[in-house]
Amino acid sequence: MQKIQRILRFIINLSKCCVRDDFFGMASEMAFNFILAFFPFLIFLVSIFGLIGTENQVDELLLYFNDIVPLNVMMVIRKTLNDIINSSTGGLLTIGFITSSIVASNAINIIIKGLNRAYNVEETRPIWHTRCLAFFIMLLNTLVIFVGINLIIFGKPILQIILNFVHLPISYV
Repeated sequence: MQKIQRILRFIINLSKCCVRDDFFGMASEMAFNFILAFFPFLIFLVSIFGLIGTENQVDELLLYFNDIVPLNVMMVIRKTLNDIINSSTGGLLTIGFITSSIVASNAINIIIKGLNRAYNVEETRPIWHTRCLAFFIMLLNTLVIFVGINLIIFGKPILQIILNFVHLPISYV
């Protein structure tokens, strides 16, 4: 009986803190900013593809979509990718990077604000300091995710290259 009362008090106290500190509002604000940052990031990625991609790469990419995409949609995708390849400039690349960086760092800033509320810490740093901190945390998170995904995808070839330089037998790994 004592355990049930403690658990019930914990749940009531937790819900009061969540309502008092507006955690649900901050969570939805953060999710909105991350979703909003996704679309400029896609513009950034497409612009990179437009600057370094070739028509042969477009054809290879379309081969992957050939079995799963209807013919009419495939024609639109082909036209769009060819237009991107032929008319891509650095302007969209810059706009996409700056916009997605600002919006994603807004979401990180909300995380900082939420952690300050959770630990009852008043923000004493100037606003430019917290914005720069949020921007660098966003860049660091992007780097960690990029390295992690590439290690998952290219882990075995990287390990093989390292083993060739270190000259360790595979049995040590």
